[in-house]
Amino acid sequence: MGIWLFLVCLLLILLYYDFRLRLAYCFDPQNAYKNLHPLQVHAANRIMSLACIYGGLKIVVDKNLLDKLPKTFLLISNHQSLADIPLLVHVLPDYMVRFIAKRELRRGVPALSFSLRKAGHALISRQGDFRVARREMVKLAKRTRQGVCPTVFPEGTRTRTGRVGQFHAAAVRTILSTTRI
Repeated sequence: MGIWLFLVCLLLILLYYDFRLRLAYCFDPQNAYKNLHPLQVHAANRIMSLACIYGGLKIVVDKNLLDKLPKTFLLISNHQSLADIPLLVHVLPDYMVRFIAKRELRRGVPALSFSLRKAGHALISRQGDFRVARREMVKLAKRTRQGVCPTVFPEGTRTRTGRVGQFHAAAVRTILSTTRI
């Protein structure tokens, strides 16, 4: 029963924030990546609260480490579950964390798809031309001037077994060669 309640609540949260994100975008599309950030944080907070209540998730954050973070930085993380993305946004609410995501997510997922397209994330095709993907990563890296913190999952995807996958350095190299972080 708990898992079904969790999934229904999750879907309702995503639908609600999909509407809110679209509405906020209508009022100021030029500054979408900044204006949508508080809504993304709020949605991530709701999702993580839901995971704590119904999934037994416990989040422990060392506030001393957060206080030492610079204004912008490159975040490199393993991608172990679907909770990684809302968890990072939840733990780093004062930072505009933006992700490199697979292009297939640009449609079909309430709140997430709209956010990926309009809030300054990089959508890349994992099978296509690397030059196109590189262009998206360069755009993401240049957004550090506006306070964006690029986030890279260097394995490129989650593994079925939960084991850490092969490290692909291209995204990290591209971002670091484009901007000073």
